[in-house]
Amino acid sequence: MNMSSGKGEDRWSRLERFCRTYLLDEGNWMEKKTREQLMVAATVIATMTFQSVISPPGGVWQGDTTEDGFTCPDYGFCEAGTAVVGYAWSPDFMKFIFFNSCSFFSSLCVMLLLMSGLPLENRVVMWILAILMIAAASCMLLTYMWALGLVSPNHIYYRIRKLGYLLVGTWSLLLALVASVQLSRIAFWVKSRRKKSTNAPF
Repeated sequence: MNMSSGKGEDRWSRLERFCRTYLLDEGNWMEKKTREQLMVAATVIATMTFQSVISPPGGVWQGDTTEDGFTCPDYGFCEAGTAVVGYAWSPDFMKFIFFNSCSFFSSLCVMLLLMSGLPLENRVVMWILAILMIAAASCMLLTYMWALGLVSPNHIYYRIRKLGYLLVGTWSLLLALVASVQLSRIAFWVKSRRKKSTNAPF
């Protein structure tokens, strides 16, 4: 009985040692180069999402009109510079704007944290940055899929939708994998902190 329990403890200690080595490594991966790379990525995402609002899918009305297009009579007036699909497919355009805005805001938050001078070696800051970048990339994918649907002609729309389901499903699996790894890191980090506090001399 004692031998089996000893083997179980030995296996657990090996697993814990592996996780501390490879999952809880305190290596300074947020060095200057990494900071610059994150800043570039956040800036690119912010620029793309900003440009998507200025030049929405389907374009904008080139002049004030009450006749051109099949939806202007429903609203009475189509103003120059406003999105054409905002009149034709308002619910879908609102979803496009929502995901685009979430991606834009997440990238701005990353830029703010990087410029604020917070200690990036801190695990909490690292996790916040990771969550924000994942949110920005995820919303960018959804923005792309809604934009693709808005500009796709009817005869290929359903094939495009199947492609969207495939991309979103694959991305969701990757997110689940990343989330499980991160949760494991957090769990072992909390346990290691508790062990240190328990073994600390009074």
